[in-house]
Amino acid sequence: DVLVIPPYWWHAVETLDDHCVSLSFWCGSEAILLAPPAAPLPCFKEMETARLVQYLVNDVLGPDRVGPFLEDLAAELEDGGGTATGGRDLAVRNYVVRQLCGLVGPAGLRRFGEAYIASAV
Repeated sequence: DVLVIPPYWWHAVETLDDHCVSLSFWCGSEAILLAPPAAPLPCFKEMETARLVQYLVNDVLGPDRVGPFLEDLAAELEDGGGTATGGRDLAVRNYVVRQLCGLVGPAGLRRFGEAYIASAV
């Protein structure tokens, strides 16, 4: 028997026999995985992205830096007025801004900052 499942569909397979062989092949999914996201991002993906920013800051800079980092990032996205001048904060902020720019586009950075970053502070 063969079971063909489209990419990214959750599935579980259970056998009723004592012996079973399971083989998995992924065909042509590289283009889907490497394709840039469709613009504009749906709201739920933007919200998840904002949550991932918080997790990243927590993991890299520590939980006590999440609030100040988000305040600085919100200022940067609103008017370019962030205060990070060096060190890890600046490196993380530059990484986040670069990734957000790729997801929401340069024109969408301010709106994203107002909707998801500033509201989380």
